[in-house]
Amino acid sequence: FWAFGRQGGIGHTGGDPGITTILSFDPSTGVGRVLMTNTEVDGNRAAVVQFAAIWSAIAWSPEE
Repeated sequence: FWAFGRQGGIGHTGGDPGITTILSFDPSTGVGRVLMTNTEVDGNRAAVVQFAAIWSAIAWSPEE
């Protein structure tokens, strides 16, 4: 299912056993991010923390 943020962002998450995918697009900046892994996060707190750090690291702003 697609998620639509209050500030215009569009995103999708998904996965099958053993994989996790996340994508998002911000139409106001034209910036999109995709994270595809062969690691499952369900019930794995360490993986969630690491994915959050990666997701933040691949954020980009046009001002940068």
